[in-house]
Amino acid sequence: MTLTQIIGQRFGVGFEGKTVPEDFRAFVRRTQIGSVILFSRNIGTAQETRALCEEIQRIVIEETGRPALIMADQEGGAVKRLGKDAALVPSAMALAAAGGGDIRTAMRITGDELAAVGINMDLAPVADVNSNPLNPIIGPRSYGDTPEKVGACVAEAVRGLHDAGVYSCAKHFPGHGDTALDSHLDLPMVDRSLKELEAQELVPFQAAAMAGTDAVMTTHILFPQLETENIPATMSRTILQGLLREKLGFQGLIISDCMMMSAIRKFYGTVEGSLAAVKAGVDIVLICHDMALMEEAWQKVYDEAIAGRISMEELQNSADRVLRYREQAVLFAGDVSQVGRRERLDAAQDMMDRAVTHLGAPVPALSGKCLFTAPAPSFAGKVNDSLDQFTFADFLSRRFRGTGFTFAMDPEDQEIESILSQAKDADVICLGTVSALRHPGQDKLLRALAGLGKPMIAAALRDPYELKDLPEHVCALALYEYDRMSMKALERVLSGEIKPTGTLPVKL
Repeated sequence: MTLTQIIGQRFGVGFEGKTVPEDFRAFVRRTQIGSVILFSRNIGTAQETRALCEEIQRIVIEETGRPALIMADQEGGAVKRLGKDAALVPSAMALAAAGGGDIRTAMRITGDELAAVGINMDLAPVADVNSNPLNPIIGPRSYGDTPEKVGACVAEAVRGLHDAGVYSCAKHFPGHGDTALDSHLDLPMVDRSLKELEAQELVPFQAAAMAGTDAVMTTHILFPQLETENIPATMSRTILQGLLREKLGFQGLIISDCMMMSAIRKFYGTVEGSLAAVKAGVDIVLICHDMALMEEAWQKVYDEAIAGRISMEELQNSADRVLRYREQAVLFAGDVSQVGRRERLDAAQDMMDRAVTHLGAPVPALSGKCLFTAPAPSFAGKVNDSLDQFTFADFLSRRFRGTGFTFAMDPEDQEIESILSQAKDADVICLGTVSALRHPGQDKLLRALAGLGKPMIAAALRDPYELKDLPEHVCALALYEYDRMSMKALERVLSGEIKPTGTLPVKL
């Protein structure tokens, strides 16, 4: 391989739009890039996505001689890229709440849907142990807060994707679960020793490796007890080579989280950070939103290699590793007409139905005047780029003919008083919360409504942690996600059609 071809293996790029940009072919010819990441901005119908992936493959094969790795974050739950015509499975925490027995099936469904449209690598599963209830970005993307259980679930997810012939990528190494900051927006720190990490954070990654995960994604987090140079894991040779490669023995692909995230861009710069990531041993550096910026980072690595400041042997070995995965990638497995078929949709809904977890008082009958109130769907950071436009209040008030009211994510006292005034005339209060521990106004509203003493349902629509220590008369339900599938499950519980049988995957 030429140096251009070698460095081309080391980068992955994203672009805007549902069709290939006009300059994409020339870009691939110049950089010899072989990895592309898709987001919701690129996804149309299944047929449209298939056509996009076919065009990407045609260009990459013609210009580089090998197929492209086409990847996406199709985790399940809130973090999804495929459109509404696809079968979308519940979140990791919901699947764990349903007992964990569905995880392999769920990820097989996910893999089949991805492979049919031409996406051959899923940037999943999340292997983070969600040990911090205030974590703004992981939460229900994690299978829970117990390392061994999370590890077992992660291994099943890897197997499910492999059943469909799709590559898996465990993330975010060495662990994003014990943070109260979002690396999309800031630079978090996990101040744990290697021994502490081995007892918790690293357990699921070891399980993923044992199950044969094809890749591991790095995290943009400081681990000062492992790396003393004030650089995040993505840029740390100590963490990626010393810990992941040598100590854990992982021989698959190392992929960076997006280098345009604030944790890198704001504190180190995307170009300089990308160079450091390549030197640290990242095989595929992702620059997800700017082809010109990716080419600038590519040129920086090229110049450093020409100047002899990067090991040519390491560059070559990494490029060879990427090429092996490109050459063995499954292209367009399955019939695109089977995307979103009824039995897959029904299976996903059944998983969600069995995930609903009941705590506290019995589910009250929704008779008389009912008040349904919650914020609109929301997710911290930029990890979810396709929020559905509907609300808890509208969905349930139409179904049960009650009053619906949507409030701000962190309501102020005046809005809280307005809701309390409406609640005084209600026979039953049904409140939906979204990470109320991180939104004091929501928690204040929850406690104030509970204080009225009326029959009440508190439905946690993301993290379940706010359901702790509620008064005995409150019926608490954990749903682990806020979408139409979880609302359908809640509707079935409230109507008495199904009994909530889920179990909490985390401690309150």
